[in-house]
Amino acid sequence: MIGVPALHAWVDESTRRRASGTSVYVLAATICGTEQADEARRSVRALRLPELRFLHWHEEDRGRRLQIATVISGLEALHTVVVGAPVEAAGPERARSRCLARLATELAGIGVEHMLIEGRTALQNRRDVATITDLRSHGAVPKPLTVDFAGKSDDPMLWIADIVAGAVGASLTGTDAEPLDALGPSVEVIRIGLTQRRR
Repeated sequence: MIGVPALHAWVDESTRRRASGTSVYVLAATICGTEQADEARRSVRALRLPELRFLHWHEEDRGRRLQIATVISGLEALHTVVVGAPVEAAGPERARSRCLARLATELAGIGVEHMLIEGRTALQNRRDVATITDLRSHGAVPKPLTVDFAGKSDDPMLWIADIVAGAVGASLTGTDAEPLDALGPSVEVIRIGLTQRRR
């Protein structure tokens, strides 16, 4: 019997300010089988400029962003993106927690077994783990969904999630819709409302 390749997800964030003055929080997951991930890594490594350690939305000009998005669209990967707004209603950490909870639930629902999230500080990483642990305790995600953290330079799959998050943010804020258009139907965007923080 041929085994089904395990599905993994690589997760990165972006925060963008809209013309209205409020901000959106974007949490993007790139999803693919472990076997397909090696080919995806090779493809995006080939796009890295020599003077840069990794691909990063904010380090690329408009033409490069479109070029990179076009290459990503041809990979055997899908992208689920949760967008929360307005960030100001919840605060950045609660916005992240709400978006991460929804993202993890969506990923668990399609059989993702492991999430690699771009790491932040040790305290912030522990908050992310607490969010997933709370979901597990309520049965929202299965125990096999594991979570680890890494720096962007550690895994090129995180570069892809970064570009996807940037493309979604740019489109939603009216800055540039072309990179998201280039990514095409591989991207699913889920919007959630962020409520006022309790005093």
